[in-house]
Amino acid sequence: MARGTKWTNWGEQVESRASPALDRIRGGNQSPVMSADDQTGDGALGRGQNEGVRGHADEQVPALTPSGLLAELRNADHAASGAQKGFEEAIAAHFRRDAGASAQAAGLDAGADEAERERQKRAVADWARKNGRSITRLPQPFTFNSPKNVGGAEHDVWPDAPSRRWLKVTKPSFGVYPTAKNGSWTLSRTTPAQYLEKLAGIKELFGVETRVHGVLLDVRGNPSFIVSQADIAGEAIDQPAITKHFSASGFTKIDDQSATYYRPADNTMLFDAHPGNVVEKDGQLVGYDVGVIHPTGELRSLAERDHAAALARRPPPHADGSFLDKARLIQRERHGEADEEAPESET
Repeated sequence: MARGTKWTNWGEQVESRASPALDRIRGGNQSPVMSADDQTGDGALGRGQNEGVRGHADEQVPALTPSGLLAELRNADHAASGAQKGFEEAIAAHFRRDAGASAQAAGLDAGADEAERERQKRAVADWARKNGRSITRLPQPFTFNSPKNVGGAEHDVWPDAPSRRWLKVTKPSFGVYPTAKNGSWTLSRTTPAQYLEKLAGIKELFGVETRVHGVLLDVRGNPSFIVSQADIAGEAIDQPAITKHFSASGFTKIDDQSATYYRPADNTMLFDAHPGNVVEKDGQLVGYDVGVIHPTGELRSLAERDHAAALARRPPPHADGSFLDKARLIQRERHGEADEEAPESET
């Protein structure tokens, strides 16, 4: 299963609790805000701002409601429809264009400042409201304070037994993203546009589809993306094994703390690639929440610099005396070769 966790009771309904402050603020099941979806129920919301979004061949994607979200999550035909696919393309294209998702506007090199992040968040919220794809509460049985909420720093996450999918709502920070400044790089708070860029990268490298359903607005109007992923029948894996797998694919770890890897051959940078975001399936790694980007400008230069430094720290393939055995063993381990007895070193 996804995340390598032991979710054995897929048929068990997620338990709902009394609503604490977190659910009220994040817009959970007990949100005090009365929006169009609360006032009119789950039927037609009328025209105007909540009329929905046009998909492929002018198919209409209906306005989002709490129960409508649940139906989308569990309806395979809806997921495969031209309308839904058209909507997902439209929402990604809009946020990348009008929410500042070009490389420069999103700050892929220098890092987006707080003003740019706030501008993008407003653009996301405004677009979702105008196109009927925002809600202010989640459907039962998804509550932020539920023991079945297994999210981390980037998402709140719940398993949905009927669909065998994981419903995910981004945290207000939208996760992390590498940013370069003054000759170094670090993981900083991301923008909505950069978050969508990461989803595209996950699909490109690992083949993991992330369905974008819409936007959850909290009581202050702050947006969070509502997405879902299919369950992955994988096994948990530790960091050394992750590094070994990625090394076999040409990646070199360039930072331990952020679990960041770089492959210069195609300029691919992986970050946040820790055991909580990766599973092993059929001998291959599946990074369902790993950041996957192609850095540009200063960030690319720094990644190439750190890659060269990491290679320089490796033991040489040949060495004198007692170092020979160790060097050979390390090289075999890195290349995934079977262990074998090393020859005695010459003295």
